[in-house]
Amino acid sequence: MARPGRRRWRVGMHDLSKLERLLPDAVLLAFFRWAVGTSHVALCLHRVCQSPARPAWMSMPVQELDRLLELAVAARPMTKDRWLTVCFDDGYADAAEYVAQRAPGFPGVEWLVFICPEKIEKRTGFRWDLLDEYGRPPSDAKLFAPFDLERENDRDDLRDVATQPEFRIVTLAQCRLLQAIPNVLLGNHTNVHPKLVLLTPEQASREFLRSAQAFERLFGKQEHFAIPFGTPEEDFDESHVALLRALTRARIWSTEPRPFRPSERVLGATLPRFALDGRWSARQHLLFIALSALRCRLTEAASARLPAPPEATASATARAPRPRVSAEGRPWLRAPGPSRRRRPAAADRAAR
Repeated sequence: MARPGRRRWRVGMHDLSKLERLLPDAVLLAFFRWAVGTSHVALCLHRVCQSPARPAWMSMPVQELDRLLELAVAARPMTKDRWLTVCFDDGYADAAEYVAQRAPGFPGVEWLVFICPEKIEKRTGFRWDLLDEYGRPPSDAKLFAPFDLERENDRDDLRDVATQPEFRIVTLAQCRLLQAIPNVLLGNHTNVHPKLVLLTPEQASREFLRSAQAFERLFGKQEHFAIPFGTPEEDFDESHVALLRALTRARIWSTEPRPFRPSERVLGATLPRFALDGRWSARQHLLFIALSALRCRLTEAASARLPAPPEATASATARAPRPRVSAEGRPWLRAPGPSRRRRPAAADRAAR
């Protein structure tokens, strides 16, 4: 499960709806194409539902998700570098079935399905389904009550909830069928889906290691990792990124809501995703992504005009370019080591 930052989903929702209604499709698509430019965009959601009567923050109606994909492809045709990534977190069966049906029809889209490997193997459900209250997320006090990381997936009540049709999780056989689709990859989402900031460093390190071992035993090399809940500094921090990078060179996915450059997508990078809300329409999501991309462009342009610190020499400034302001002032989200360096413009053009 990933969840969007709370402030980001409350502020401006009414104004966004009014603006979206004023824009014809052609204008909206042109604005999206211009604002996003050559950046890549990743979408994150958890489930799909057949009926639009019960959308929720973690479940999007099939018709609206189809419409969002169609609008995105119409605004900016797919290329071989797959500028659009669609992620499903947690490993629900309805999400896996949707990916299996849609991915072959969108070969230019990258599809990532993040699963909790031990839950898949032991057929164990999630706490929030046990606490489900008409599609609303449960309270933090219930959801994040202390538990034993190594015994959580042995709970009988969580095994029972996974047998209910509404909360089915994907099977090992379905996972392997997904792996056979060329533009679909599986990723690790930890074994028990903890909120990392509530764990000790030793617990977090153990959970990363155990889940990586389970994932690679079942599915092969771990190339992608999605942080549970995923909001920087609310659900995880720099220490967790450092622990992950010490263990794996997998790409790490958060729910920081911004697009990213092709050159950011290197091994060990922490990449952003737009968490989708099933209560929003496809057009509202497209407009929000475009406005977020425009904000990043404007912020970066303003940052580029800032004077260098007085103590910095020209040569030092050239060797150490400023971190991107659009990454919310958190340079630790970027890739470690030499891969941090900005590639020349020619390399970016070649990647496109």
